[in-house]
Amino acid sequence: MTLALVAAIALPAVAGEGPTLKYGLETQLRAMLSHLDEPGGNPGNEGGMQVRTARLDVRAKSEDGRMSGRFLVGADRASGGIEIEYAYADLALPQLWRLRVGQFKPEFLREENVGSTDQLAAERSYTADYFTVDYAEGAALMRDFARSRVAVALHDGSYSAGTDLGGDRTDIALAARGEFALRGDRKRCADFRALPDEGTAVLLGVAADFEQGIDPDVLKASADVAVGGPGYSLFAAVIVQSLDGSHGAAIADQTALVAQGSVCLVPGSWDAFGRWEHLDFDGVYHRNKGAGVSGATATIDDEALDIATLGVNWYRDGQSSRWTLDLVRALDRIPVANTGSGLLAGSAAGQTVVRLQYQFKL
Repeated sequence: MTLALVAAIALPAVAGEGPTLKYGLETQLRAMLSHLDEPGGNPGNEGGMQVRTARLDVRAKSEDGRMSGRFLVGADRASGGIEIEYAYADLALPQLWRLRVGQFKPEFLREENVGSTDQLAAERSYTADYFTVDYAEGAALMRDFARSRVAVALHDGSYSAGTDLGGDRTDIALAARGEFALRGDRKRCADFRALPDEGTAVLLGVAADFEQGIDPDVLKASADVAVGGPGYSLFAAVIVQSLDGSHGAAIADQTALVAQGSVCLVPGSWDAFGRWEHLDFDGVYHRNKGAGVSGATATIDDEALDIATLGVNWYRDGQSSRWTLDLVRALDRIPVANTGSGLLAGSAAGQTVVRLQYQFKL
């Protein structure tokens, strides 16, 4: 991919000849206020500002279109440094198949497949963040058909981006996802926005991911449906995850449900949305990443979590310039904080978060 980028820079694209190079900028600026119902020893209210996203996205394509690449870097919110998110090359294969090699997001959850700037709420669901494969290193085979698409990836495990040999918890992992348009054009469901002048489309998706390495082994699967119609959009997903220790000993069987909908209020300018999510941890919180409370397996007291989100979007120039105001209500204790959502750990009961976000894309 580096050669493709160098070639694109050295030979600027002219109509009909040479490789092409495109770049874009995207930023999300967020203000949040979180209120804990029973803070205990923690502050009852926590507020602040956050540069949630600050990215440079570079894409290159060869003259014949048979090779392309993407290099996306962004600001690390924790350290303030720069981190590589996407760094891959796509190569055309016979029969319209494509091979992707490098660092990318293996396709599993539809919420993760939709970009962060194309979501309805200021942030993806807590459930998606918990079950995501996130950025990983590996290789994937993909093919788009008229009404469907498939993707299979051999990767180095969840959160393996930027890791060295032995630097992650996984020795081998395999992810697969398939989508089929039951009705209409599947590209109609490319994001979750309610569009007033589009036809109706129904998109079904199924996916699975298996990761083996340091205990526990992880097997997760999902099924989802997206519906886009004139002035509205609907989305729902069911996710299951099995955590197994040595010799197949069961640790936890977790389930989750996410349901989301939006309606167009003013064509091209305003929409309103709502989301509900239910997550049953089965007594264990586990994300297959490095050391730490949110990385290694940890026992939690609460087995279930329900979160509701309501909000509105004001589009000044589509997704390129957008304001989002939403309210998040966690009905149960948050076992591990998700600062992007504004949800903090520590309250014995629930909490409420108000978020105001402005995003722009160039």
